[in-house]
Amino acid sequence: MKSISKHVVSIITPRYNVERYISAMIESVLGQTYAEWELLITDDCSTDGTVSIIKEYMLKDKRIKLYFTEQNTGHPSTPRNISLSHAQGDFITFLDSDDIWLPFKLEEQVSFMQKNEKCQLLNSYVQFISEEGVLLNRIVKTKPFATYQDMLMNYELTSPTIFCTRSVADKLRFPDCPQEDYIVWLEVTKRGVDIYNTQKIHA
Repeated sequence: MKSISKHVVSIITPRYNVERYISAMIESVLGQTYAEWELLITDDCSTDGTVSIIKEYMLKDKRIKLYFTEQNTGHPSTPRNISLSHAQGDFITFLDSDDIWLPFKLEEQVSFMQKNEKCQLLNSYVQFISEEGVLLNRIVKTKPFATYQDMLMNYELTSPTIFCTRSVADKLRFPDCPQEDYIVWLEVTKRGVDIYNTQKIHA
């Protein structure tokens, strides 16, 4: 298997009118201890200052890339699919524009994948914060291993901690409907891809 420093991680981010949160999100990516990543942001025709903020970051870091929908879709699926179509990484992960990561998120998830070669789909714990950035006592903890049957019982895969191999990502297509992310991962696990968990807070 390739050295950990050689694996590129593609980060998939849909966004629309999130100028209040976008800087914190991008800063949490820039602050990662793992540097081999590309941040693929697709804008859904925002009308606020979000695009300008992203372009400022793009001037400073070429790993940040920006794409656009042709018209506002009002749903994260199309922006996610556009970003996925441009992904070049060995691994794919997801970060919505109002979420943030802890600094060791990528490093620890890549390391977990290398140590567990059967793992194709990975999750972690997530802790909620207020709009002001204050940590709350709500932490979503899921068991270390889950299957399709667990998904049928409403197993909670938290979007900002999902991490998968390229082989899984190549088959992903988010539908334009409610709970689109749950539907996608239900389909993935139905094909026999099990869910592992780092049992660490990463987002």
